[in-house]
Amino acid sequence: MKQFIVLAVVGVMLFVGGCAGETQDEVIPNIGGIHLGDTRTQVTDILGSDYEEIFEEEGGHFGEPYYILDYREGIKLIIGQDSGKVMQIDVTTPGMATDMGVKVGDQAADAIAKYREKYSEPESIHSGEKLVGWFEVGEGALVILDVDRNDDTIVNPEITPDMEVEMIRLVYSRYID
Repeated sequence: MKQFIVLAVVGVMLFVGGCAGETQDEVIPNIGGIHLGDTRTQVTDILGSDYEEIFEEEGGHFGEPYYILDYREGIKLIIGQDSGKVMQIDVTTPGMATDMGVKVGDQAADAIAKYREKYSEPESIHSGEKLVGWFEVGEGALVILDVDRNDDTIVNPEITPDMEVEMIRLVYSRYID
């Protein structure tokens, strides 16, 4: 009888201890499986080596010289020369979805609504207005859903029902002015 009670107590302790240790898998923001902070090797393992490489000696707002890996498919990555890490991802192809399932070509209003369910939109440091389509996704990262990539800005106008996502950017907020 004592053995049964001891076994029952041990079993309950293992069950409770096991439940307390359970964690939910947290999805790290990414586009097509590429994350900020990934190495060039991690990128080429996913996307391959068929890209044009441009070197920028002047680091600008990235704070270090960097490489631009420009894939013909509409994928452009910035990798720091010193850090060796992905600092920005731009996608203009519908073939690469974010971890939230949003991709280029999606209706902008639907994509923005989906992100608003989980993330907040920051305010502009210049105007104090909400940056529509910009989302703080954690660890200092932003997802930007751009609806007009031809206007030479990533600040969106008022969203109308006919607008689509034209470019998706994943970048650290410290690199945005």
